[in-house]
Amino acid sequence: MVKVIFANITNTITPNTPDTPDTPDTPDSVVNILSRRLAIEAEKHNVPLESSDILDRTINQKKFSEGTFKSVYTAPGMDYVVQVFKDLSISTLEARIKETVCCLKTKNLENTCQIRSVYTDENDDIIGISMDKYSQTLKDFAFASRSQITGEQKYKLVLDLVKGVKGLHDVGFAHCDLSEVNLMVNVTSEYLPDGSETPELVVIDFGKAEFINRDDVLAWSVDIPTNDRLERLPLVESRLDHGYKLYRSAETLPRKRGDRDARNPIDPCAEDVYGVGVLIWRIFSGQSPWGGVLDTDIRKLYEIINNPQSIDFYINKVNGATSQELLRKCLTVTSKSRIDISSLLDFLLRYKNVLISEWTTTGRKTKEAAKLKISTANKRNKRRRIFK
Repeated sequence: MVKVIFANITNTITPNTPDTPDTPDTPDSVVNILSRRLAIEAEKHNVPLESSDILDRTINQKKFSEGTFKSVYTAPGMDYVVQVFKDLSISTLEARIKETVCCLKTKNLENTCQIRSVYTDENDDIIGISMDKYSQTLKDFAFASRSQITGEQKYKLVLDLVKGVKGLHDVGFAHCDLSEVNLMVNVTSEYLPDGSETPELVVIDFGKAEFINRDDVLAWSVDIPTNDRLERLPLVESRLDHGYKLYRSAETLPRKRGDRDARNPIDPCAEDVYGVGVLIWRIFSGQSPWGGVLDTDIRKLYEIINNPQSIDFYINKVNGATSQELLRKCLTVTSKSRIDISSLLDFLLRYKNVLISEWTTTGRKTKEAAKLKISTANKRNKRRRIFK
C-alpha cells in the first residue's frame, strides 16, 4: 500500500536556506520538518513513500546481509532488496536522512545503486528503503573468484567505478566509505572485445556520505550548521575511520588503535579519489598494495602512505608505466596534490588501450598460470630424463 503523504505539503515547506532558516524546538519538529522535505525530494525523483506494513512479508525472510546500522532482506523471486535501519532514535535521524537523500540524488545515475521506494512508519519517520538487487560484491567477483578476469574486464570495472564516484560528486556528495564490499557487480549478457563477459559495477552504501554543497548541508542537518562549517565547504571536519583502513589516506587513517584525535578539515572528494586509487590497484593486479601489508598493522601502513618516497617505492614495482602514472595521481600523501575525479576519468579514456594492454599481463591469476607452466615444464623434463 503506497502511503499518500505528498498532498498538502509541497506548498507548506521549502528547503532550508540562509533566508528561510528553521529553528525547531523539539525532536518531534525536527522529524516532521525533515520528513516533509524528504517527501518532496522523493516526489521529485518519482520514488514512492510506502508504509511499514508492506515490509512484513519481506523482513520475515532470512537476512540477505548485515551491516552495523542496517539489515538487508530479500524474498524468493524479488529483484530488489529491502534495507531496514536498526536504530530509529533521534540520534540516527541525520544518518538515515542522509543515506536516503543520497540514494534519491543518484536515481537514474549510471553506475550507482538505484532506489525503488522509501519506507516510513505511522509518524512519517524513515525506517528503510528498497533498491535494485545486485548479484555479487566486487570482492567476490574480482578478488575471491578462482576464475581469471581479463584486461578488458578490469578496465570496464575501473571505468564504471570512476564514472560512479564522479556521479556522486556531480550531484553534491562524497562517498567516504569506498571498499570492495561497497561496490556491487552484475555480469551482463553482452561481451567485450576479447570475448569475455561484460561486468557492470555500481557504487552502493551511502551511510557515511558527506554533503559538499551549502544548500544540502542546510536542508538535511538535524542541528543548525555553524558558520564555520558552512564557510569551509567543500572541506569537512576530519573523521578518523577504523573501518576499511586500506582505503584511507594519511589524512584520515588512524595512527593507532583507538585513535580519535581530531585533525585538520579534509576534502572528502579527494578522499574518495584515494580510495578509488587503491581499488584500481587491487583490480588490475589482483593483490593488495603496499607489499601486502595488512590493514591491522596501522603503524606500518601509516608509515608507508605518509611518505612520498615509500609510496613511489611500491608503485615502481607495478607493471606498466601508464599504470604507475595512474596510481601516482591518486595515491598522494596530501589531497592538494591529488587528481580530481573528472581528470581521472579523462586519463582513463585517453589511455584505454595502453591500460588494457598492461592489465592483460598483470594479476594474481596470470602469475599462478606462469607457475603452473613452469611446474608442467619441469615434470615434462623429468619424464624425458627417466625415458633416456
